[in-house]
Amino acid sequence: MMKLPTVAKTTIVFSFISILLVVLGLFISRGSRAEGSAQAEWQPLSKLVSSQQLMQIIADNTAPGANRAEIASAAVGLQKGDLLVVDFETATLCGIGGCAIAAYRVSTGEQLLFTYALQPAGQPIVELAQPSGAELPCLLIADSGDTLTQPALTRSTLCYRNGAWMTEE
Repeated sequence: MMKLPTVAKTTIVFSFISILLVVLGLFISRGSRAEGSAQAEWQPLSKLVSSQQLMQIIADNTAPGANRAEIASAAVGLQKGDLLVVDFETATLCGIGGCAIAAYRVSTGEQLLFTYALQPAGQPIVELAQPSGAELPCLLIADSGDTLTQPALTRSTLCYRNGAWMTEE
């Protein structure tokens, strides 16, 4: 029987480990993509609601003189379960307190929330979470706070319980 030199044995072991790590990496990345696809994603609002609903949402949340067609074309939505969150994505509906967002119950069309939120750099203006016992997904939004004394934004969790939005710890 022929003995392999130590260098050859080491090369075979490293090759085997490398192949094993590549295969393991493929399984991990496939799993994370599957989890990510279950997450709700922001989409043009026109893809989530009818054109009539879109114009009604814009009319309900803007002044009569606003350029509603422009706002409607910029608006995006995030839907999870029976909750639709609308980010109007326009400077027209932004100010020192943040940018306007609204939330609707999909099954009834009822507007549940209109508020202003700040958008942290590189992060979505709103994220959704589904804690146990919550009627609808909860909203994770950035607090405006006092930017002079609190330069870093913090996030609040708003959950809809018993007909009202409540801040949760």
